[in-house]
Amino acid sequence: MYKLDLNATEDWIGRCWGVVEGIMKGGDSVAQLCEAWAISQDRLYRTILKDKNLKEGMTLARQIRAQRYADEALDLSRPTKEDWALDNFGRYSANAGLIQRDTLRINTLLKLAAKYDPELFGDRITTEHVGTERASIVIGDTKTAAAIIARAREQRLAAPKEAGTIDAPAQPAGKTSANEGKGKNHEQDAEKQR
Repeated sequence: MYKLDLNATEDWIGRCWGVVEGIMKGGDSVAQLCEAWAISQDRLYRTILKDKNLKEGMTLARQIRAQRYADEALDLSRPTKEDWALDNFGRYSANAGLIQRDTLRINTLLKLAAKYDPELFGDRITTEHVGTERASIVIGDTKTAAAIIARAREQRLAAPKEAGTIDAPAQPAGKTSANEGKGKNHEQDAEKQR
């Protein structure tokens, strides 16, 4: 009988590959697979981070499992004869309980697929950054932030106005500034703090 050497690196990597193969086949969770292969989840993830081949294998296993979840959801979405039942009047009506159960299972499978492979099954989120000023502001560095704000204001005021644009008033009529009495503008306040 083969005895595992718990300190040997080869045994740990072999166990990790066993977990990765189990993820690829589907069915069990990572926790269940780690327990079956006698390896802690922490050790599994640390080993995956160190071993490039294992990391690629884990990524591929997650993609395959996500595809299996999506295929299973597609199979559940197909209508079956159990979705319909005869009522007391001899008419066919939808079996609402089974349909709700299948809907819940489909939604769960699709959410799992999105977690396992967010690029393919996740929600598409797009972020558009618009502007001419490129700057990084370090939080807590008020001098840098004040200087960037002042430079942006100067550039905006010095820029030629486009045809058809209207300058908005600096402050709505009848409202007072929260900084009134503290200085003419924010630049002067920032210079005082320096």
